[in-house]
Amino acid sequence: MHVTRKEQSIYIDQCSYLDKVVERFGMTNAKYARTPLQTGYTPTPNQGEVNPHLRTLFQQMIGSLLYIMLGTRPDIAFAVTKLAQFAAILQKST
Repeated sequence: MHVTRKEQSIYIDQCSYLDKVVERFGMTNAKYARTPLQTGYTPTPNQGEVNPHLRTLFQQMIGSLLYIMLGTRPDIAFAVTKLAQFAAILQKST
């Protein structure tokens, strides 16, 4: 977490951590969206075999986003918790 003080204001960000997360998961060329999740989105459960490696990556990404959400980005809370619920469903199905 990076804290900056300018005159009477204090700014907190996690830009360097977020850059590391984006690079770690190979999403440096991903497009951004103003709304992180469309209204009424419901994840579709995987009907095929669960790939343990992909499941682990997905859960690690969700964990990183939860950390960012709790620290400085409450605006992504709905999207991240919705995906975290889906990650829990993936965990139970194996």
